This record gives sequence, C-alpha cells and structure tokens, in this order.
Amino acid sequence: MYKKNFDFVVDKARAIEKPLRVVIAGADAENILLGAFRAEAAGFADPILVGDPDKITEMLKNLSLLSRDYKIVEERDQVFRTFLSPLAFISCTRLSSAG
Repeated sequence: MYKKNFDFVVDKARAIEKPLRVVIAGADAENILLGAFRAEAAGFADPILVGDPDKITEMLKNLSLLSRDYKIVEERDQVFRTFLSPLAFISCTRLSSAG
C-alpha cells in the first residue's frame, strides 16, 4: 500500500546521522533544485548537480540559490543524463540502506 505523502521518507531521512551524497542528474529543473537544497538545509543530503553548468547556474541564479555551496558535474548530453538518473537513484538508495 502506498503512502499518500512522504512523511515516512522525511522521518527516515531525519534519522540519518550525516547527510548522504546525492547525485542529481538533469539538475536544471526548478523543482529538482528546490528539493535538493531543501533536503540539504534539513541536513539530509549533500547534493551533486549533474547537467549543463550554464543551465544549472542560470536556474540557481533565478531561484536566488547561487550563493549556496554546491558542486556541479558537467554533462551536456541529455541521453547520458537520462541514463544516469536511474543509476544515481539506485546508488543513493543503496547508500541509505547500508547505513
């Protein structure tokens, strides 16, 4: 049975002693960046942004997040980012399960 909200995910994340490194492929979307930095501010995540640095930087500027501490890994190939996204999710899931 699926939960109707993500409170259970947030509760599990709060139990983590140190932030998990989270690779975010295609990090040039507003909702993705906002979520990543909210998770970072809450102490859950240490985001690594993967994608087109120009697009990511512009989006960070538009969202007033440019002054935040972040790491960008350049990957301009949309096909590669599409391939990387599920792998990043699996990797982060394994990291969180291992702790």
